[in-house]
Amino acid sequence: MHVRRAADRAEWDGFLDGRAATTPFHRWDWLSTQAELHGWRFEPLLVERSGWVVGAVPLLLTRRGPVWRAAPVPFPYAGPVVLDGELGDVLGALAGWSRRHGVVGARLDLPPQAPADPQVLRAVHASVELGETFVVDLAPGGVLQDEETALRQLHKSARRTLRHTERDGLRVEDAGEWQVVAWLPDLLEQVYAHHGEPCPYPPGVGRTVWQLLRARPETARARAAVTADGEPAGLLVSLAEGDTVYEWAGGSFAAGRRAGAEVALHADLVRWAVARGYRRVDLVGSVDEGVRRFKRSLGGRSATFQMASQSANPLWRAARQARELLPRAS
Repeated sequence: MHVRRAADRAEWDGFLDGRAATTPFHRWDWLSTQAELHGWRFEPLLVERSGWVVGAVPLLLTRRGPVWRAAPVPFPYAGPVVLDGELGDVLGALAGWSRRHGVVGARLDLPPQAPADPQVLRAVHASVELGETFVVDLAPGGVLQDEETALRQLHKSARRTLRHTERDGLRVEDAGEWQVVAWLPDLLEQVYAHHGEPCPYPPGVGRTVWQLLRARPETARARAAVTADGEPAGLLVSLAEGDTVYEWAGGSFAAGRRAGAEVALHADLVRWAVARGYRRVDLVGSVDEGVRRFKRSLGGRSATFQMASQSANPLWRAARQARELLPRAS
């Protein structure tokens, strides 16, 4: 097996096209702009067997002293995309590349639609934890729903909130440049603070996301919610890949929470997905019980995904295992 960097965006994205494990978070433009935004190193690695590419592994890395390790990526799924039966050999080749290039840890998340055999991951020194997301099915039993049927999945409390937003004049519209650039950083700060976490995105995230939206007019969208008085109520950014729409980030400002903006934004997202024939909406993540309840109220079902980390360096691996044995703080 041979590991090399992809020559360019066309080679990287060309391998990913049409593969079940591919998500918007695997695409060259997303990874490269996130690396630039956060100051990370981006390694788009292709693994070949007999001259044929059998796997793609995106690495986002940060420096720690003399070594490189996995960056603290705040979005999911950007792990290996490989041909059937090749995962073990691809990750084995990745471990060899990592040792040669001073990379002590790699993050290898896998989306719900492409789980891996845990034994295969453990055999290449990858530890695995399960993450949770919520998925709204738009084609249960293989039959695509119409808009009315899809929205019927909303819990009665969410449907009631949606009726109130329509009565009160809350409107959902395409977000313009100034809304994305100015609103998104503030909104992310508020959303993370609400859950007691520091925002992992720098202030320039709005400009970066706007550029991505302009580059993907058919599959990426930002929608803004505005109250009847013209006050900012909320924002929702989503990205589509294959037959799935992924909610990347969004939420509501204080005025929007009172006005039901989050329900209106998500109902709008479901309508858009149904109109374009997508089969599911991945609401991406769970965070805490309050978020779980909200995503269930939208008709989301719980789904797990694998969060894998590979340690190629034996000393680093031993240190990580020792940390895992320490008692957790209560």
